[in-house]
Amino acid sequence: MVKLLVILIAVLVCFILYKNKTEKVNNEKGKYNSNSLYYLHIISGVVITFITTIHAIGKFKVAPLGMILTGGIALLLLYIQIINGLFLRKNYNSGLKRVHKIIPIIIVFCIVCHVFVAKMI
Repeated sequence: MVKLLVILIAVLVCFILYKNKTEKVNNEKGKYNSNSLYYLHIISGVVITFITTIHAIGKFKVAPLGMILTGGIALLLLYIQIINGLFLRKNYNSGLKRVHKIIPIIIVFCIVCHVFVAKMI
């Protein structure tokens, strides 16, 4: 549990660093993303999705329906977020940018519901 918490904190720090770096570096041509932070952002997202997938596979047989639904929706949104981020790299000014910012809010809501259902049972 402590290892997972350390991994999650490290991943959140990576996301915060990536966001701050992209907001601070602006020029006339638009936003500039450094490649190292971009790849760190992608790797941390993939790590979160991988850990979540392992958690889902391990708990699938014993979990009640409410936990399967909320966890499944969150997991599906994580995969959508990764695919959306890869398309966003090619076309940054598209509507995908707004979707890429909204999906994490929905994922957090699903995780809160997932934990709430787990506490009820």
